[in-house]
Amino acid sequence: MTFLFTALSILFAPVQASAGIQVTNTDTLYPVSTIFNKQNFVYQLITQEYITNENDFFLDVKLDTCFLIFSRTVGVNTFEMGYYGDATGGKPWKNANSIQQQPLKVKFNSRGAVEELVNWTIFRDALLSGISKQATANLISSEKFDEERMRLNSEKIIRRLVMEDINYLFDLCDDTIREDGEYIRVKPVRSPFSGEDMYLQGNLTTERPAGTKNTVKIFTKNAAGIYEKPILLEECNEYARAAAANGSEPLSEIQRVGLNNEVEYQYNSAKKIISRAIFSDVLAINFQSRGNIRTYTLWDSK
Repeated sequence: MTFLFTALSILFAPVQASAGIQVTNTDTLYPVSTIFNKQNFVYQLITQEYITNENDFFLDVKLDTCFLIFSRTVGVNTFEMGYYGDATGGKPWKNANSIQQQPLKVKFNSRGAVEELVNWTIFRDALLSGISKQATANLISSEKFDEERMRLNSEKIIRRLVMEDINYLFDLCDDTIREDGEYIRVKPVRSPFSGEDMYLQGNLTTERPAGTKNTVKIFTKNAAGIYEKPILLEECNEYARAAAANGSEPLSEIQRVGLNNEVEYQYNSAKKIISRAIFSDVLAINFQSRGNIRTYTLWDSK
C-alpha cells in the first residue's frame, strides 16, 4: 500500500530537465478536449501486431483497421460508442470480439476526460459468465470465482478491462503540464503472463514540432526496470513450462524478458482536441520482440 501511494503521488511530479533535453517552451499546457461538444465524432484505429528476431527482421505482421464512432445519447456529455468496419457505421467490424460487439456508453467530464462507463454492469455480467463457465468446468476453484466476482463488481475495473485505450486516449485532459521539463511518471501496466498490474516508472515530455503553431506532441515512456524484469522472467518461464506440459509448445530456455509501454499524443491547442494517439506495447523474450501498436486518428466530427 505504501508503494502504491508513493507511485501515484509522483505520477506527474516534475523533475529538472537533464542536459540531454532541449528546453524550447516555458508555457503551461492545459490539454482539455472539447470533442464532447459535438453530436458525433469518429476515430480511425489502425492496429499493427508484429514479431521480430534478433536482427529486427519481421517474422510476422498483422494489420487491421476499424472505426470508433461516438454518437451523443441520453445523459450529460454521454456518448454511445461502437466499433465499425467503415467510418459511416454501415458495416460491423469483422474482427470485433464479443465484448467489442456491445456498444459502450461513455460519459466525459467537463475537461473531456472519461468519467464513467455508464453501462458497465452489462460487461461485468458478460465477464462473470465466462468465469462461471470456467468454475463449472473445474478450470478454476470456487474460491477463485468468488474472488473474481468481488473484484469485478467495480465500474473503474470494468472500464479499464473493456476500454483501456479509450481511457488513455482522453487521459491527459485531466492534467496540467509544463512544457519546459520532464515528468517522472509511474504507470500500471498489466503483465502479459499473469495479467496482474506492474507499476513501471517512466517519464513524460512534450515537443512542439518545427513549423507548427498549435501542435504539441506529448510522449510517455515506461519500461520494466531492475525490480520488474526478474518477476517477468519467472512468470514467463512458468508460462513456458505450462505450455510445454500441455504439449502446445516445446520448452525453451528463457534468459531475459523486457516490457515497454510508450504513448505519443498529438494535441491541437487551438481546436482543443487530441488529433492522434499512438499506443505501443513491446514484449521482448530473449532476442525476439512482440509488438502491438494502435494508432487512433481523429477522422471526423460534427
